[in-house]
Amino acid sequence: TPVTTNTVTSTAQVAQLVCNPAGTLAALTITFPPSPVNGQTFGIAISQIVTILTLNTSDGSTIDGTITTSSLNSNGGWVYSSSATTWFKIH
Repeated sequence: TPVTTNTVTSTAQVAQLVCNPAGTLAALTITFPPSPVNGQTFGIAISQIVTILTLNTSDGSTIDGTITTSSLNSNGGWVYSSSATTWFKIH
């Protein structure tokens, strides 16, 4: 259950990260899984409003199609391309 300004860091085994804060958050940072492999998917589901949402990686890869805010019950999904070292948004 994150609170404002927390960073939620995913582990390599997580395919779907569910964030269920108690209420609206002014800011939240989510770090994608480390050492991704080609074709790996990662999804985020957020139950509350997040005014400033920051998505980042711990390995220098890129996130194409990042989201910067969250409304109630928002979600997004990405797939990793090792040749491009990029997470591409798929929904």
